[in-house]
Amino acid sequence: MVDELRVAIAGSVDDGKSTLIGRLLLDTKALFDDQTARIKASGMNSGYDLAAVTDGLKEEREQGITIDVAYRYFAAPKRRFVLIDTPGHELYTRNMVTGASNASASIIIVDAVEGLKRQTHRHSLIAKLLGHKNIIFAINKLDLVYEKEYRYLEIKEECFKLAQKLKISSFSSVPISALYGNGVVLNSSNFSWYDGPSLLEQLENIRSAQNFSFGSRIPVQWVNRIHNDTGDIVRGLTGTFSGKVISIGDKIKVFPENVEAHIKELWVGGKSVSMVEHGQDAQVFLEEDLDVSRGDVLSFGTPPSVEDRMCGIMCWFSAIDAKIGQVVHVLQGGAIIKSRITAFHETMDPSNLCELETTGGVSMNQIVRTELEFSKPAVLDDFSQHQSTGAAILVNPLTAETLGAIIWSKFTVSDESITSAG
Repeated sequence: MVDELRVAIAGSVDDGKSTLIGRLLLDTKALFDDQTARIKASGMNSGYDLAAVTDGLKEEREQGITIDVAYRYFAAPKRRFVLIDTPGHELYTRNMVTGASNASASIIIVDAVEGLKRQTHRHSLIAKLLGHKNIIFAINKLDLVYEKEYRYLEIKEECFKLAQKLKISSFSSVPISALYGNGVVLNSSNFSWYDGPSLLEQLENIRSAQNFSFGSRIPVQWVNRIHNDTGDIVRGLTGTFSGKVISIGDKIKVFPENVEAHIKELWVGGKSVSMVEHGQDAQVFLEEDLDVSRGDVLSFGTPPSVEDRMCGIMCWFSAIDAKIGQVVHVLQGGAIIKSRITAFHETMDPSNLCELETTGGVSMNQIVRTELEFSKPAVLDDFSQHQSTGAAILVNPLTAETLGAIIWSKFTVSDESITSAG
């Protein structure tokens, strides 16, 4: 399989996020000819309207901000990339969480003129909580400051202190000017004092975040009853595989029942295969005639947890506050589990990363450690180990409205800090 890295790009309003994405796409020749021609017609090289590449919604163009999550694709010599363009404004934190949850690394843009902002702290915190192992602080707009090297080193030190406070395992910084393309794909003579890799070079050298030491999973999203060659009815268990590889004959377990089984046949794309790799949508046929349902989980190696209650980091999406005792449906994989919110433990002030006591309800866009009680056993993993079974959507059982998202973390009520998650 071709190595692919999914990268979330975040930044406060007007930090140059859309311009940076446009620059990456332009300079890696990932745009169509008509898009390139339209950009170049917008002005001289320094005046390209690169943000127009990403701001697709009418509201985004009118307000000059990113609202929705967008996915952009490009390839470099060493790997291909999926850029996840996430909103910068605090009002759209829920959108940022949704987009960044699909990534394994982050680029957080810092305006060299204004330095770190409240949203810089918020985005760094979210990236940490979502288990991003690599975070790059792209210090942008250095073309607008006089003492470029001094300003870069000053902000670099602030980013270092922030990363230390959040206990981010791997981070780096890079000086750039997205508008001019300096330091983005190639280093620039305008930053002759900088001898490190460009932004793209750093992205190419990030080690894959995939960790298969915690076992493998297939959350069953669909059970397909079909007739085989002998006319017998067999059950195909369909879901997206998360792990290194599975093969015909492998021994697995089905959860929550914790029943052992063996793989008889594997299909991908409607065709029989001998093995399935990470990220592939597969159909699994078992040797044993088991009663496997949508929402069950096929496990390989280290087993998941089966819990009747769990703590997690929740971002609340709804305009109506979340309350203790509120009934929600937890949607995870193919499972729908009736649940009840039993406790809010602490939230964090993004401006200083201090814990705040949560009293009463939880309002829209707040991030808070939350405890839920399930009506039936739920198959869960720590999000830092398995994203497919480590996160869920919270839904209103009456209206089907999406209320929030939660990532599971195996820590107790007495744990000291929300930052220990991931």
